[in-house]
Amino acid sequence: TAGSTIIGWSSFTAGRKEIFAKKIGKLVFIWFHIEGTSNATTASFTVPYRAVRLGINSSFAGALGFTQDNGAIQATPGSYVLFPYGSPTKVDLYVNASRTTLWTGANTKTVEGQFWYQEEG
Repeated sequence: TAGSTIIGWSSFTAGRKEIFAKKIGKLVFIWFHIEGTSNATTASFTVPYRAVRLGINSSFAGALGFTQDNGAIQATPGSYVLFPYGSPTKVDLYVNASRTTLWTGANTKTVEGQFWYQEEG
């Protein structure tokens, strides 16, 4: 996490802001767990390598492994999006899969997941 910018938390529970990246060739594997006090209705973090642009307006997206908002574990998984055409190193995090619900800007917020993407270049 040392090189990552994390948005949406004012503090972290027992230092739980972990983002691990492993690059093999052009593939980048990411595992993350971010837990703490929410201070925004949005959430994101940055990754160390720019994502490649594939096709027209394509993105790397999927479900979170664990989602907690306002201290409550969500019944359905949240989601993440790494959109190379907007910001190729920023991963946006969402409360739900449809990306329509905002995070609660207070209390506890936790996200955890893993994904891979292709590096640009």
